[in-house]
Amino acid sequence: MRKQLLLSLIAGGLVLPCQGGDIGLGVSMNTQATDIYVPWKILPHLKLEGLASFEHQHSAQTESFADANGVPVQYSSTSSGSSTSLGAGVFWLQPLTHASHLYMGPRIGFSTSKFTSNTGTASAYRSNTNGLFIAPTLGFEYFPIKALSLGGEIGVSYSKDHSSEHGYNQGHSAHDENENTFSKLILRYYF
Repeated sequence: MRKQLLLSLIAGGLVLPCQGGDIGLGVSMNTQATDIYVPWKILPHLKLEGLASFEHQHSAQTESFADANGVPVQYSSTSSGSSTSLGAGVFWLQPLTHASHLYMGPRIGFSTSKFTSNTGTASAYRSNTNGLFIAPTLGFEYFPIKALSLGGEIGVSYSKDHSSEHGYNQGHSAHDENENTFSKLILRYYF
């Protein structure tokens, strides 16, 4: 029931902007993750914003060395991981000038991630994690022109996750609570 309610709120944050008002599309990227924002200013001081976040990592390494008998040995390992988050935020807007404002409020959502690792000794490790998050957020938007904003946000993300891990000849499940800080630069275009 809670999961269905949360997914409904997230879908509303992503779809409702299509109903009219000041809507836009935003992006924030770094070397591994891309965040896509769908802001909808529904009142002069209130904004809803959908979020879809995608991250992928991959690494591979190979080492060659000689064992104690001088025999050449090659060791290789690979690891990869991906995560996806869907969320929605409700933000109070506080104008600073005619071309800028602060916003503050919570962002809630659902995240899922997968990680795999393989080593040259034929051992493998796999983990899957699903969870809910809430992120109190403080942001700033500056409009150099009417339809384009440059901004940033900071916040703390609290998550409650369920993970299952398999590999290295064992498997188990765990429930974790995590908190992380974040900061992002965001470019938004309003239609």
